[in-house]
Amino acid sequence: METFERIVATRSVNVHRLYLAQGHCFFGRHGQPAAENPITEVAAVDCVTGRGLRGDRFFDYKENYKGQVTFFAWETYEAICRELAVETSRHPRFAAM
Repeated sequence: METFERIVATRSVNVHRLYLAQGHCFFGRHGQPAAENPITEVAAVDCVTGRGLRGDRFFDYKENYKGQVTFFAWETYEAICRELAVETSRHPRFAAM
């Protein structure tokens, strides 16, 4: 809760990492194993109104698709990496540009 309170108080957010996936790993694959589509770290992303994030798997998916972007605290990212024994930027699924 401390992080949320800091965001509200400062009205600012620092984005430390941006990842995009060009292909689907689970979506539309009911009953099948996950696909092997890498998640790519990018330095910047174009947010295009009504279309999505340029380069992402849901970009221009369908007209007025209500896609979502997931944000979470850096501490959460670190905790996930710790729990899964993954170095924060060296996971093999993350293909850094």
